[in-house]
Amino acid sequence: MPGPGDFLFNLLAGDPRRQLAMALGQGPGQSGGPPADPSQPAPPPSPPAGGAGPQQQQQPSQQGPQAYQSPPDMQAMNQRLQDPNQLMNIMLQMQQRDRATEQFNRGLGMMAAAFSPPRDRATMINAMSGMGGDPNADMNSLMNIYKMQYTMNQLQAFNQSLPELSQRLGVPVQTLAAVGPDMVRQMLEKEWEAKQPPTQARDYQWFENDYATKHAGDLGPDGKPIGEEGARRQFEQENPPGNFMGGYNPILRDPSMRAMTAASMAWDRNPANQNKTKPDYLVDNDKWKIHQANVSEATTTFSGVNSKLDTYIGTLGDVANDENLGSIVGSNIPFAEQIGKGLISRIPGTATYDLGVKIGGLGEASKAASQGGPHQVDLSSIGVNAGDFTKTGLSKDQYLNDVIAPHMRAALTAKANMYGASGQVNVMPGYLKPYLDPIYQEGGQLDMGTGFKPFTPDKNKKPIPDDMNARIKRSIESIGAELTLNKLRQAGYDTSSLE
Repeated sequence: MPGPGDFLFNLLAGDPRRQLAMALGQGPGQSGGPPADPSQPAPPPSPPAGGAGPQQQQQPSQQGPQAYQSPPDMQAMNQRLQDPNQLMNIMLQMQQRDRATEQFNRGLGMMAAAFSPPRDRATMINAMSGMGGDPNADMNSLMNIYKMQYTMNQLQAFNQSLPELSQRLGVPVQTLAAVGPDMVRQMLEKEWEAKQPPTQARDYQWFENDYATKHAGDLGPDGKPIGEEGARRQFEQENPPGNFMGGYNPILRDPSMRAMTAASMAWDRNPANQNKTKPDYLVDNDKWKIHQANVSEATTTFSGVNSKLDTYIGTLGDVANDENLGSIVGSNIPFAEQIGKGLISRIPGTATYDLGVKIGGLGEASKAASQGGPHQVDLSSIGVNAGDFTKTGLSKDQYLNDVIAPHMRAALTAKANMYGASGQVNVMPGYLKPYLDPIYQEGGQLDMGTGFKPFTPDKNKKPIPDDMNARIKRSIESIGAELTLNKLRQAGYDTSSLE
């Protein structure tokens, strides 16, 4: 409820809420607003219906056809709402006015309370407090103004584009103005759809564009890139349009079918796959879906599983290469008793302490590495016979061959098959090739057709002879790949094929 301060400030400086109400069309005398306040000056009269004044008659009209002009009241409203800063200033003025009137009203209340009986003083003060406006209502009014502004701007833009839309759609301006923006949008969507090529032609065009983008860099007979146009010609030669649009190979509204066909085409283009049987998953859509689900699962788990395998394999290599290994595993005293008797140091940082911790932790590490993989890669063999690591009474060579090697082999096999299952054989280290399941290798039923990781031989180093491969494999399983490759490099051999 307005208080004395409100009337005083409105009389001296005007009421910002009246401006806000006018912007919303809810001002005094407006439709939906309160009756006009006789104390406020009346708005200027509208021009007479018969025509404009002499000055206005001399000015030629600069506006377009009446059918797509904004109504006069909408134009006036847009002018009032053009500057958002003006609206924010109104809000700021209202907040400042509320604080000032609240202080003024409260001061009057305190003055009145000073001359009132003690029992009525609190009542007088409270009666003169809280007479300001509602901030939430003011903010809602401001938001409504923004919504109105957006709607009116959109409608004005629509009205201004009516001549162009009329010419494009072949519909009179008056008709478009009558049906409104939503119906015109539907008409434009139908026009766009009518211009699109048939479904099969659109699919063929998608494949051709995709092929041209990916193979513009392919080399032609002259050794130069064929470019996008050359790639398009090559695509059309390999995949005549009639095969796609002639009815007997209707491709490919199904995204899975489209993806399988693209993968099959990539397989065919790879020279390494010539004279090889194409895997079933590239010709059977059901098998393709299963294959893709498996690849997705393996790809999702690859990073985590690979990290655990690397940690486990690294620890196996550290144990195998420790110079104190022979003294611990060669003793006839059980591993736990060696710790109890101090034969394996219990002082952190000492050599036998560190080795003892690694040997004792290998069992749990193997169990951890055997979990969390995709269902098509068997990791269970990694955790088998985890108690072997603490065996004693063995020579160092026996421990390496009978304990380290079987577990290292299982871990390397799992690592290689994770590359295969996730479709990453083309980036797999070369030393893992002997451990990769044949199903993922060239010609296998799950061969992705990418081939193994390419490498460039180092002509300044000695090539590794074939009769060394078996010994290299045994060394990797006994002491790990890193140390084995380092020894080969030190001996002058080219290890690029194993990296």
